[in-house]
Formats: sequence, C-alpha cells, structure tokens
Amino acid sequence: MPNNKVVLITGGSRGIGAQTAKLFAEHGYAVCINYRQDVNAARDVEQYIHDLGGNCILVQGDIAKEEDVVRIFRETKQKLGSISVMVNNAAILHQQGKITELTAARIENTFSVNVTGSFLCCIEAVKHMAYSYQGDGGVIINVSSMAALSGSANEMAHEGIRVNGVRPGLFYTQMHKDGGEANRVDRLKSKIPLGRGGQPQEVAQAIQWQVKEQLASTDEHVFDYYDHPAAIGGKEKVNVVAISRPQVTSIIKGISQADLKLSTITIEELATSELLAASDDAVLSLFQEKGGQINLNILKQGKLFFSRRLKGYENLASFSLEEFQMGMGDTLSVEIQRSMDYFESQLRQAPVRHIVVHLNTPIQAQLAELIKELTFMPVSIMDLPLTPNEPSPTVSLASLGAALTDIEINSEAGQ
Repeated sequence: MPNNKVVLITGGSRGIGAQTAKLFAEHGYAVCINYRQDVNAARDVEQYIHDLGGNCILVQGDIAKEEDVVRIFRETKQKLGSISVMVNNAAILHQQGKITELTAARIENTFSVNVTGSFLCCIEAVKHMAYSYQGDGGVIINVSSMAALSGSANEMAHEGIRVNGVRPGLFYTQMHKDGGEANRVDRLKSKIPLGRGGQPQEVAQAIQWQVKEQLASTDEHVFDYYDHPAAIGGKEKVNVVAISRPQVTSIIKGISQADLKLSTITIEELATSELLAASDDAVLSLFQEKGGQINLNILKQGKLFFSRRLKGYENLASFSLEEFQMGMGDTLSVEIQRSMDYFESQLRQAPVRHIVVHLNTPIQAQLAELIKELTFMPVSIMDLPLTPNEPSPTVSLASLGAALTDIEINSEAGQ
C-alpha cells in the first residue's frame, strides 16, 4: 500500500540491496535502485516491484564519482519525490590474494567505492534531507561499518536525520564469487555460532526495521535507563527505556484528576521483579497478565539481570493441561533453559536455583508441576501482595478509572 515515502538504495540490483528494495516496496515505498553495471539484475528487481503494483526506477551510476552521486539523487527526487530513506549499500570486493600482489590501482579502486563513495552518498543524502537544506528529515542506513567511522549520527540528529548502521557477517551473496571464492560462506560457516551463513533477506529485514515509522515518531519522548548489574562481554551496559511524552503525560493527568499520589513510574519487568524477596541465589520468574505475553525475568540479590518476553502464550488461559502437554510445555521449557544458559555462560553467573510463576490460567498449580518436571527445577507460585488487609481511604481505583476515561490515550502503552 502506498505511503508516499521514497527509498534510494545504492547497489540495489543484487544480493542484500535487491532484497532490501523488494522489502521496502512490499511496505509501500517508491524505490530507486542504483546499479553500476548489472542492468539485467536491476531490471529483474524492477519487474518484481512493478508486479507488486509498486513504483520503481533504475538509475545507473558509480558512487565513486561525485558527479554520478549528485545525478543519482537528483533523478530520484525528480521522478519519485523527496527521499525519505537512503540505504548506503554499494560496495566492491576484489579477488583475494597475497598482500604482495596488491597494486596502487586496486587499493585506490577499493577505497574509492567502499569509503569515498559511501561518504559522498551520505553527504548528498544530508543535502536532500536536512532541515537546514529545507528537507523533511529522513534516515540513512550504512550497510557496513561506516556508521561507526563517520560520526554522522551525532552530527545529523538535530537535522531530523537518523543515521544507523547494519554490519553483515557471512551472507550468501554474489560478492563472494566476484572476490574469487564462491563457496567462502560454506568454508567459514562452522565458525559462526548458528553454524550457517545468512541470507540477504535477513539483512533486508534488519534494514527495513530501522526505518519503521514508530522509530521516527515526531512525538517527544521521555528516556531513562538503569545499570545492568553484570558486565556483558567484559563491558558495562545499561538498559534504556522510553515512552512517548504525550502518553505518560496523559496517564499522569488522569492520576492527578483522581486525587491520587504518583510515587513511581516504572516498567513491567522491574515492577514484577520487586514482588520477589531479594535472594543471593538466582531466581527465574514467569509473570503473565491476562491475555498478555509471558514476562521471563532472572533476578539475583534484588537486581534484574535478564528479561525477555515470550510470545505465543496470550491464550494460555484457554488451554487444558492435556493441550499444554502436547508441545507448548516443551517449548516453554526450552525457552527457560536457553535463558538460564545465557545467564550462566554470557553473564558468568551461578546457576538459577528456583523458578517462580504467576500465569494467567485456572490450572496454574498443574502447570507449575509440569514445568518442574520438564526443567528439573523447584517451582513455586508467586504470592502477589495485591489485596490489602484493610481498604485504604486514600486509594480509589474507581475514581482513577473514571479519570482515565476522560483522558485521550491512543496506544497500548497507556491502556
């Protein structure tokens, strides 16, 4: 479905570029495919997009030449409109050889495309997107390590341009054949943790995800962070959380209108973690609200070390014990085991000693026993301190609900 957005993809005729062009077209973007010499491959991608009912143009050009880069961007704007996204994908790979076989011409050619050409495309994209050039903002994605080198992300943020990077590893593309070793991925795939090479469409999905409209929201956001309690890969990390300011402002307004005192704003992962007593032994919790995903946390000494959401369990309450035993239980136990393995191997922590559950199902006790059998871990049901012994005169959930009804909240985060 058309969305009036335009994407320019350099090196868009083959491999990762071609898959990226197809994916953007499937999401309604008008696509400009830049290619250097393989016009037949470019036409194949163009035909695919036209068959979808999409809008696509081909623009030949060598990004190592400044005049070609200027022309590529100019033609794209003239034929498709203002450029929303530029995917800096074009690159070359010469046939492998010994260092003594390198020549000045070969080195210069490699740098002219892979370095100079990428910079020229970034420069021209900024001239088309930046506020100071009467642009509407946009997204630049560098398919390589260029984003880490250029520093353009920090410089362009205030111009309405987000600069991201995608750095592929070993993927099955024509480039390896061009470099003289068509089976390079198969030769090296045993060194990859997954034990296989990647497919171009996998990188395309990563590229397209980075320009989703929710990531380019014009709403002002509120950001916060909390320290990760353990180093990952020898480096200290933080977890960042964000919410649209209008969303949180609406909720605060409703609480104020209900004459309630707001003491803390937190996230579900931290809120549910605080329901458990601090322990020197690691505890894994499975927490689920009605109709929601399962929130898997691993805690130690009152700190949240690991958290993830488990999809596919939203209708858990409708399953019988027998249905749960027919595969869903095994899947859940695998997710639990993977999480514990990461906690031990990557975070270098002692093993989890206990599992605590709060699941949205009438057969929670039976499921707890089944999880115990599948994981060989002690499992208990979380005791939620949600019902006070005496009603509090200062809290009225009815008044809060009425106040929030009068507040316009347009997202799930505010429900």
